[in-house]
Amino acid sequence: MKEQIETRITKLIESVRKAAPKDSSGTPLSDDALERLVDAVEVVLLLVNALEENTPDKIYFKDLQGRFICVSKSYSMALGDPGEAVGKTDFDIFTAEHAQRLFEDEQQIIRTGEPIVNKVEKEAWLDGSTTWAVTTKMPVRDKRGAIVGTFGISRDITKLTHAQEALKKSEERYRILFNHINDVAFVHGITPEGLPGRYTEVNDVASEQTGYSREELLRMSPLDFRPPEGAWREVEQEMMARLKAEKHAAWESIHVSKAGQKIPVEIRSQLLEVGGEPTVLTIMRDVSDLKQLEENLEREKSLLLTLINNLPDYVSVKDTESRVLIANTANARVMGLEAPQDAIGKTDLDFFPREEAARYLADERIVMETGAPLINKEEESIDREGHKRWTLTTKVPLRNSQGRVVGVVCTGRDITERKQAEERIHDLARLSEENPNPVMRVSPDGSILYQNRSSLSLLSSRAWAQGGRVPSEHMPELLKAWATGETRKIEASDNENVVELTIAPVPSRGYINLYGRDITQEKSLAAKFLQAQKMEAVGRLAGGVAHDFNNILQAIVGFSEMILAKSGEKLEVDKYVNIIKGSALRAASLTQHLLAFSRKQMLAPKVVDADLLIEESLEMLNRVLGENISITHESEAKDNHVRVDPGQFGQVITNLAVNARDAMPHGGKLRINVSRKEAPGEGSVPSFEMLPGEYVLIQVSDTGTGMDQETLSHLFEPFFTTKALGRGTCLGLSIVSGVVRQSGG
Repeated sequence: MKEQIETRITKLIESVRKAAPKDSSGTPLSDDALERLVDAVEVVLLLVNALEENTPDKIYFKDLQGRFICVSKSYSMALGDPGEAVGKTDFDIFTAEHAQRLFEDEQQIIRTGEPIVNKVEKEAWLDGSTTWAVTTKMPVRDKRGAIVGTFGISRDITKLTHAQEALKKSEERYRILFNHINDVAFVHGITPEGLPGRYTEVNDVASEQTGYSREELLRMSPLDFRPPEGAWREVEQEMMARLKAEKHAAWESIHVSKAGQKIPVEIRSQLLEVGGEPTVLTIMRDVSDLKQLEENLEREKSLLLTLINNLPDYVSVKDTESRVLIANTANARVMGLEAPQDAIGKTDLDFFPREEAARYLADERIVMETGAPLINKEEESIDREGHKRWTLTTKVPLRNSQGRVVGVVCTGRDITERKQAEERIHDLARLSEENPNPVMRVSPDGSILYQNRSSLSLLSSRAWAQGGRVPSEHMPELLKAWATGETRKIEASDNENVVELTIAPVPSRGYINLYGRDITQEKSLAAKFLQAQKMEAVGRLAGGVAHDFNNILQAIVGFSEMILAKSGEKLEVDKYVNIIKGSALRAASLTQHLLAFSRKQMLAPKVVDADLLIEESLEMLNRVLGENISITHESEAKDNHVRVDPGQFGQVITNLAVNARDAMPHGGKLRINVSRKEAPGEGSVPSFEMLPGEYVLIQVSDTGTGMDQETLSHLFEPFFTTKALGRGTCLGLSIVSGVVRQSGG
């Protein structure tokens, strides 16, 4: 190693000699000066060699013109072989601009003899690269103290510089982020007593919100911001202990500003380790607005709860699982609870029968899934006492600030009393509809506003249709009733129906009620009663006439027989007596008819089979009716016994058959049907006064011309006929009526 150093010194001295060093004036050095320079270089080289073994720094020597005389091994990495570097200048290594600055520094040292210490320089190399170095340069003196060159030591600090720049940028970013935190940010340590130490860093917001400058804050600790009252020292000590144990903590406190304002704050602290020391990063947020908002919300919540708890309607708010979040007092009562809070977190399944609760939950699910509200749904249920209950329910989706459905709001109103009132109203309405008598409502001008079913049935013509008007013939009475406010009565006829209407004005409501009564049958019965009275009078007259007439006929017939009996010869008078007798007999027959009509004839009733009597009459009827009329006898029952006079029964059948024959001049069919009927009932003849019981009904029908309404109205009147003059006695059907009625039919 020693030999290598000596060889290197020898080569460098030779290089120095060959370089022919010059002084500052450019004059080559004298031999004596050159020797002194070589001696100095040799000493320095020995020192440099020693330094090279122990330092990474670059060491070099230059002459007065800035030419390298000697460079260290570490410098040779950049300059090449030390021997080749000798004689070169910085202009051969660096850019002209950088080399010029280096040359000027060295010339300054040569002029002043003052060193340049720890100058940081950015080195610009000819290959375009740059490095950073911290350089110390000083003059090199010979033994006499004369400056013969410069000596320099340069340390590469490129990595350090880059690290410092990165750190600076990081600090700048940290400072930017730190100062852009919207909340107050503090950094402080923890004292040995476990209390928060002084602030070591604060952001700009801290100054703005506390009113203190940055410099003032850096002389303070968190305890300086607490109110004088209260055990804040213990609180802070407890929080620091929590930080050490959990590394983070959050709590609420009171912060006093420089102006003395007490501010509620939320504190969040994180424990870090910086430089081996516990360091606390605290973010403090002014929650004055939040506290005010909470107070407002609490006040509004209290107001809302007071309001909904005093509502008679059921109110509840539920989450997406239909669990109760809010319920009012009315809702709690219907659930069977003492307090609304007892419903929180529960569903309808906890309070109502499963089937009923399932309906409620299904409706809520649909509302939340579709977002469509359920408005005014009437729901029927059974309460806890077993009574029917009706609720008018509305359910709407509950949405958050983003519009997402997060639950459902339910309201319900007990409408049980309303439904019961409606049912009573409907019952009253049905009373009118179910009334068998007509009920109508009309306006004073006669417009028909309402009709019940009975009025639509009895007064079915268009003249009485709802939406129409009262027929004009009844308007005078209607107007009189409206003008006087008194009730009046009218009779309204429609088709075959007759209705008596009571006009009842209701001036306070602006309409007139008409209450009707079907008097069709009453009218018919009155007419029939009048007819019966007339018939009875005629009967009594016919009976009286018949008795008197019969007495006269008896005398005529008797004396005629006596004359015939005493006459021994067939005298001419016999002819006339026979004529008298025949006429008297016909008059007697007429008398019998009159007696039958008047129900004064003596009958000999007995129980006989009606079908057998009809069969016995068929042979005689065939001769009477003729060949062009066919007779059919039908029986719907086997036992058709009746209690009648057989002779009069045959007369009834004969009279009906003769009338049928006269109605079929060109022939036809005669049908006699026998059946059994309960009377009075379907099939009974309204004009007959019949006791309730079972009767034999004999119907005689034909295919003849029939009778019109006018003829039917006189059907059983005596002496009424549609036949030509001289044909019949005009008593056929009247006799039928008399015999049937006298026989209990």
